[in-house]
Amino acid sequence: MSATHSPQQLGEQHPRPACRCVIKLGGAAITDKSRLETLRPDTLASVAATVAALHRNGGGAVVVHGAGSFGHMTAKQFSVARGGAPGAPREQTLLGFALTRASVTKLNSTVCAALAAAGAPAAGASPCGGGWATHGGRLGGDGCAAGLGVVAGLLQAGLVPVLHGDAVLDSELGCTILSGDTIVRAVAEAFLAPRGTGCSSSGGGGWPEQRGAGATERIAGNEQGLVLADGGAGSAAHEAGPVEPAAGGHVVFLTNVAGIYDRPPEQPGAALLPEILVSPDGSWRAAADPGDDADVSGSSAAGRRRPQFACAAHDVTGGVETKVLEAAAIAALGVDVIIAEAGSAAGEAACLLGPAAFSRYAGGGQGPRFAGTLVRLEGS
Repeated sequence: MSATHSPQQLGEQHPRPACRCVIKLGGAAITDKSRLETLRPDTLASVAATVAALHRNGGGAVVVHGAGSFGHMTAKQFSVARGGAPGAPREQTLLGFALTRASVTKLNSTVCAALAAAGAPAAGASPCGGGWATHGGRLGGDGCAAGLGVVAGLLQAGLVPVLHGDAVLDSELGCTILSGDTIVRAVAEAFLAPRGTGCSSSGGGGWPEQRGAGATERIAGNEQGLVLADGGAGSAAHEAGPVEPAAGGHVVFLTNVAGIYDRPPEQPGAALLPEILVSPDGSWRAAADPGDDADVSGSSAAGRRRPQFACAAHDVTGGVETKVLEAAAIAALGVDVIIAEAGSAAGEAACLLGPAAFSRYAGGGQGPRFAGTLVRLEGS
């Protein structure tokens, strides 16, 4: 058996393509998860316009979308994530696998069409059959080497790769569900994480030849003639002022809420966590606001406001908790992560301006410029 390699080690075997932003488009943001195969077309169109603007401003975008109401319900019905229901005939599991993929690939085609209509040359790259596989439900480096090669080739050709959460083959279970959030981490590790062993203390990410390339381009003031998705009063450009984009690459999770809350956002008293600090080992804690002595963390020592996670009964990928854990794992690599609302000015700023617009110092001492959650390596 060949040795297992990390996505970053595999990426070091080949020249890195230009990648500035990996965008995870949440299934709950672009679909109505309570209704089978139902889109939220306005949100999808808004995000597509933002991705097209990012492409016009230099490219280097990778989009990964969730399944939402396309796939989750079918996958749950047939227990695809577990390789099939206990005692279920193999043909039944294979049928569930096929129906799940038919649904998620339908959404992938719709997302690609929306991006193309907005002016972004999107190319769908489904994980199943595209070089992604798992072992015991886990994605190892050798299980994504070919898939990352496909992404690299599309980027080098000037296209926008569009991947998605998918039903994939598993060497132990037979089949399982590969979460879009897990794919985002693998892509970020291969194409954005600083090269070398361990985590970078810079927190910037990006290829060596890219670092500093964007620091002199002030997107917010449009001083270089860069085109934003919406130049109106509600746009990121209008609200941001002189905010510089990140020098390296970053990851954006676009969701159906403003960010990560200390409890489900629909509950009374729910508070948005503006910043989450991650240790090199992947453990995390919420940065307390001035005067707030409550501790919020992802360790056993969590305090009174430890986030309470919830997900729909048919969500087979773990919901918000998985998202936070994957975001923390990405930040531990030295790549900043922003969690913001899809279709909002904050979501646009996350993609086009990067982490600088979400720093607690971006508002001149008045708090972050935009509402969202910035997840970064502590000390960066």
